[in-house]
Amino acid sequence: MQPGGAISVLLLIGGVSAVIAAVPPPEKVDVTCQNLKTTVSWDYSEDQPQTSFTVALGGSGRHFETNTTDHQYDLSHFIWGSEQQYMDLHYVTVTAIQGGNRSEPVESKTFSFNTLKTVNVKCELDFPPANLTVQESVATVTFQNPLHVYKELKEAVRDDSASIKFRVSPGGESDQTCSLTQKVCRYDVQLPEDGGMCVKLEGRLCNNNCLSWVVFKETKICPSDSTGKSGNHQNMLI
Repeated sequence: MQPGGAISVLLLIGGVSAVIAAVPPPEKVDVTCQNLKTTVSWDYSEDQPQTSFTVALGGSGRHFETNTTDHQYDLSHFIWGSEQQYMDLHYVTVTAIQGGNRSEPVESKTFSFNTLKTVNVKCELDFPPANLTVQESVATVTFQNPLHVYKELKEAVRDDSASIKFRVSPGGESDQTCSLTQKVCRYDVQLPEDGGMCVKLEGRLCNNNCLSWVVFKETKICPSDSTGKSGNHQNMLI
């Protein structure tokens, strides 16, 4: 009886392995970050029978799992559910399901909005549209505070000390602070005599007195007209 029992277990294990292998796994599981929107997508053969997918978000914090019949899923509502979640390291696994059978899970690269995390993909935010006004050799840069503009940040950031640290160059030698209470961020900078009329804006969202932060994409801002008196032209540096 014992030898027969052992054989049946081996056959059962072999049968389960065969069932798992019979469901092809998803391919090219990829996470993309476009400002506040974080999406996972994957490829799957159209020749397969009706298939659903389990999307599981793992990492250093809370885990999240859901099912979908699409080939992509918007993770933004979970990522921006709290300060801890958007500062954590994450990865996604996607598993194909056909009937009661499941494929092997396929894992994405790791990602995070926290620039201090060691991950494959570092997500960055976009500055709200910025305005540049030039009077003689003094340039004034203004933009709405992202902590007031972006609904996701307004709901997720609970730290009263949170702020936007930014720098304007050329001319700005140190970081400027735009606090949570300020609706508009502003900075006056002296342009160099031999420089152009455009400036570069860079910055980060600071949490916990800047013990952790999220980077904003570097942005080039130019006046909209040739006289340089006013303008709101904005280009993203590539």
